[in-house]
Amino acid sequence: MSTNNDKLTNLNNWEKFEVESCDYLNNLYNDLPVSFQEGGGRDSITSDIKVCNKQDELFSIEAKYSPSQSGQFVVKENEGQYSLSDETISKENQHTQTIINYLNDEKEKFSPQSQKAVDIDLNQEILSKWIIEHYKNKDSYFIITSNKLDDYKAIIPIDELLNFFDVSAVIRRKRSGTSHVAKYKIEESLSALNEHAKKINLNIKKVHTEAQKTLAIFNEDKILNKSDQYFGELYFLSPNNSGPGYYIKTRSQTNNLNIIFSLRYKGNKSNIGKDALKEFILKLLKNK
Repeated sequence: MSTNNDKLTNLNNWEKFEVESCDYLNNLYNDLPVSFQEGGGRDSITSDIKVCNKQDELFSIEAKYSPSQSGQFVVKENEGQYSLSDETISKENQHTQTIINYLNDEKEKFSPQSQKAVDIDLNQEILSKWIIEHYKNKDSYFIITSNKLDDYKAIIPIDELLNFFDVSAVIRRKRSGTSHVAKYKIEESLSALNEHAKKINLNIKKVHTEAQKTLAIFNEDKILNKSDQYFGELYFLSPNNSGPGYYIKTRSQTNNLNIIFSLRYKGNKSNIGKDALKEFILKLLKNK
């Protein structure tokens, strides 16, 4: 039988922090008629932590293991100008066009030719306003953050974001995602994987295909760094979060221009913000 510790072992640090934060909040506010539930995971549309009263979701909290990405939108290029792409998932807010206009004013400077990111040297206040609006559109009104696991948890009201975080943004080309390798491409992907394994001195123990998923297990019990996970022209080794090995996936050929926002916590490394969150919850319950 797997334990909670076993499950945590297979998670990334930001995923572990989300679990930690839920446990922390449930223990901290166990005197209130609310529960804190993991919500987002790898889905950027959904908020990280849901605050619920019985079956009703009151609002959400973002769990940010610092430094952390904090939203993005996609732009397209037409007749030498950027505009918001229809492929943008996040809801457009009033600050999106301000940022796009800034990029267009110095288009040559903000035209990445490869996957390398280009810093957007725009005023942090404007960038922070985009992030605040982005989270409020998801009914998220607080951020819980830390830069260490099993350590302090700072709770920050979303409107005070700029007082506690360094805010930055970049423009870079980013493939739109991955999918499990199609059956007709398995042989081709395995041939590419064998060549890749030789280059990085990795021994393939076995390859297992089930339910349209192909899993490669290696003799070495090690975690591949990001660069070693890419192989061939369009393939990627995606970690199996529930056991050993890596799933063989196909990378999308779509290479969109993304504006990606990031936060780095700069506030006190202590359990601050507890009273502000409690007051916010009590106010919502009172008006419910």
